Amino acid sequence: MYLGTEKNEDLSKIHELTGLSESTISKILSKEFSLEQINEMVNLRKMWTPLLVIAKRFKTNDNKVREILKDKLGDDYSKYHANNLRFSPEQINEMVRLRKRKVPLLDIAHKFNISITSVKKILIEELGDDYNRCKSSGIPEVMKALIHHLHREGKSMEEIADLAGVSTTSIRSLVLTFDVILDGIIENLQIEFHSKVKEDCIHLFEKIHSKIKKGTKYRDPASLAPIIIFLFLRMKHANVNSKKFPYF
Repeated sequence: MYLGTEKNEDLSKIHELTGLSESTISKILSKEFSLEQINEMVNLRKMWTPLLVIAKRFKTNDNKVREILKDKLGDDYSKYHANNLRFSPEQINEMVRLRKRKVPLLDIAHKFNISITSVKKILIEELGDDYNRCKSSGIPEVMKALIHHLHREGKSMEEIADLAGVSTTSIRSLVLTFDVILDGIIENLQIEFHSKVKEDCIHLFEKIHSKIKKGTKYRDPASLAPIIIFLFLRMKHANVNSKKFPYF
């Protein structure tokens, strides 16, 4: 950026004259976007054009477009949300407020009588990079019940994830607990397991699982459990074959 002075010297003065943030001014001065292009972004948004469409038109990402539009439109930003044909700016702001408080998507969806997918789309567009930082710290009980129900019906992890608005990783950790996997393997192999033997197997799993670092593949019980159960059965001299072992 160059205006006949040092790079950042006049930003505050330009801000006072135009009302634009220093970030947006920097984008103009660096020739990333011209003032005409920024005004065109605003006009497109006022025609309910989605952020991704605007971003594609100007060969940039939606986060940059969002930043510019929020700067230019101020409190009116949510008024021109693509979903505002159905929701008022106040409702959209309330969704954002709830999510920032880490309220689960399901609860927000129930409050506004819409699908989880719709809530997710609105929040991703409104929050941008902050969306993931505002994720709920846990799955609500009503959602857990729904996930278990869908799993019993034979839905795949991907199908459940789409319906519940929860990651497949979270679903796996919820429905594929060690007990569930152990019971499934016992039933599949038609092995009779005394309760004491089952307790020993669970104890072995817990002992090994506690020593595995977070963030690694085998920290996931669904990945570690079959291996531990297979090794435990071999230790007990059970006739099991790794090539035909369930969950492998």
